[in-house]
Amino acid sequence: MSFVDTFKDRYDSHDHSLRVLEILSGYDSFMDSLQVVADMGSGHGLDINWWATAETRDEYPQPYNFTCYAVDKDHSGNDYDLPNLHKITGNFEERLLPRKVDLMWCHDAFQYSINPLATLKLWNEQMSLNGMLVIIVPQTFNYRFNRLVNRVHDGCFFTYNICNLIYMLAVNGFDCKDSYMYKEPNDPWIHLAVYHY
Repeated sequence: MSFVDTFKDRYDSHDHSLRVLEILSGYDSFMDSLQVVADMGSGHGLDINWWATAETRDEYPQPYNFTCYAVDKDHSGNDYDLPNLHKITGNFEERLLPRKVDLMWCHDAFQYSINPLATLKLWNEQMSLNGMLVIIVPQTFNYRFNRLVNRVHDGCFFTYNICNLIYMLAVNGFDCKDSYMYKEPNDPWIHLAVYHY
């Protein structure tokens, strides 16, 4: 893969998550309630950098200064160096966070979990009361333009759809009655936001 292809893939993925980040940033009371954010499977660090540099929507924007944790096995593509951004090298399926988090973010990474039920249980234990978990994961089987499409990537051991994700989240203590779900037609991405309780 060429440098240009790598650069394009890096920013296409962030462009996809940026839509969700911009929606969340529109809720001032929600943003004001956060102190600690963790990006599980942070990759190149674009999403966690967004959180680390987030500002209020006031006439004169002020930085939120969230304490941010970027959890990934490899941070070689993450060249962000900010005082409130802490990189943790390791598998997000292990207990790595030094404190409880108010928002746990996982974009395009959960599908690589070897044991998703145990991972969600662990994540739930690492979250603050009423904390939010946002998962954005590709659905393996999709209907695209009236055709059934099946696409499985290397290293993905489970298939995901909204029903089995809700089940896994509910049995691990997340409030799925007060949750947000979205999936566009002809698009494989499932967006889920649930609360810890």
